[in-house]
Amino acid sequence: MARVTPMERADFDERLRTRTASLEEVELGHLRMFAHSPDVALAWLDFIGGVNAASTLSRRLVELVRLRIAFHNQCPHCMAIRFEDGVRDGIDETLVCSLEKPEQAADLSPAERAALTYADLTATNHFAVDDATYAMLRQHFSERSSSLASTSRSSSASAGFRRAGSTPRTCPSAISTRRPAASASRMTPC
Repeated sequence: MARVTPMERADFDERLRTRTASLEEVELGHLRMFAHSPDVALAWLDFIGGVNAASTLSRRLVELVRLRIAFHNQCPHCMAIRFEDGVRDGIDETLVCSLEKPEQAADLSPAERAALTYADLTATNHFAVDDATYAMLRQHFSERSSSLASTSRSSSASAGFRRAGSTPRTCPSAISTRRPAASASRMTPC
């Protein structure tokens, strides 16, 4: 049983229903729990939209970080969805499956490995993020790339909210690729 009852889109506040009209059902995720407090849900959408719009990081890197954190949090919703801009930027299922053991993945750049190390720490033991971690990140990212921190932290938070509305061992039946105004395409899971 869900810890917080996910709300159906038809029951959303009109503002939230309008704002999410272009989203596919699988994308609503934790917004179904936030919908009980529409102002919070709308603020969350503004925050995520702002981080994405202002990010200097590649969409591939953002997707890699998001998916790695989803792996640690075992969020079925997060692991199942693929955002189209990440797919266009090189995310494919072989790469996604390699995230189980990123240290062995052949298709990751040194910068991506550093970002995934940081993501691992923020998802598993954020107290372990220390000066050495930031020195490693500075080898690949500028201070302007601090959106890495926002991406990593917001992905961790999102997974926690999604779990609040999940039932144990539930997963969407297919992987969805987010397309701005189109239906989901199916991708083969690992």
